[in-house]
Amino acid sequence: MEKTNFTFKGIGGKTVYATKVVATKPKAAIQIAHGMAEHKERYLGFAAFLAEAGYNVYIHDHRGHGQTAETDSENGFFAEKKGWELIVADMFEMNKIVRNENKDLPIIAMGHSMGSFATRKYVAQHPETINGVIISGTACHPGLLGKIGKLLAKTVVSFKGADYPSKFIDGLAFGSFNNSFKPARTAFDWLSRDEKEVDAYVADPKCGFLCTASFYRDVFGAILDVNSKTGFDKMPKAVPYLVFSGENDPVGNGGKGIKKVVNSMKKANIEDIELKLYPNGRHEMLNELNKEEVYKDILNWLDKKF
Repeated sequence: MEKTNFTFKGIGGKTVYATKVVATKPKAAIQIAHGMAEHKERYLGFAAFLAEAGYNVYIHDHRGHGQTAETDSENGFFAEKKGWELIVADMFEMNKIVRNENKDLPIIAMGHSMGSFATRKYVAQHPETINGVIISGTACHPGLLGKIGKLLAKTVVSFKGADYPSKFIDGLAFGSFNNSFKPARTAFDWLSRDEKEVDAYVADPKCGFLCTASFYRDVFGAILDVNSKTGFDKMPKAVPYLVFSGENDPVGNGGKGIKKVVNSMKKANIEDIELKLYPNGRHEMLNELNKEEVYKDILNWLDKKF
């Protein structure tokens, strides 16, 4: 197992920071897209586990996140315009590297939360570049609230600017997430039952930051897009999917939203789907009290399919 940090150039010349953890005798490669207000370093334990089992793992910090956000003012900001398109384009640039370094090996795209939406969009746009998909902590169509959220975010951008950190939109998006976990110890109890993991997230300056109005405009639009009939219809049909989340994950509406996503995938003629919902689990199953079980389940699926 060997860990290497590297960079690549995204659209417009943006320097994107990445890490790979490679196996001694790899049998496939995993490309991970992380969630919002976090970064790639939080996945290195999981990456090490997979590398020890024979899987090369690649992950980069999205624009506005981790090292790719080179100043604090960049946290939670994709771009003035078409930020989501740039996020997905960066994933394609990363995938070029993965394919070049893993010729003849299967490549699996994996995304968590915001990264799950990016992954779903990416595989729909570039189905020829992947051989499997892992979706963690995703969400179904947000309905009217999502449309209102996008409109409000666009309005805030018009009056305050694209780089304006919006507490109002943040509250609209996440204000209710702790409701099921009262009395809440922190603002992020909804992430995991593991208090050490939650405390580490709270203490990390590269986690939990306030995102910009344009970020929410882009993300609300992305959620609506990938959960549309067209979004599901464009997803590749001939590859296997693993979809997992916690049964108490508010992002997935306590598992109900995850089931809706899977049902929509099946209606789009995607047949090879394995769904795992973990009892009592919250949003970040890779950082949950039973993460070893989750790690092993993912590995078992990979070994079975690849």
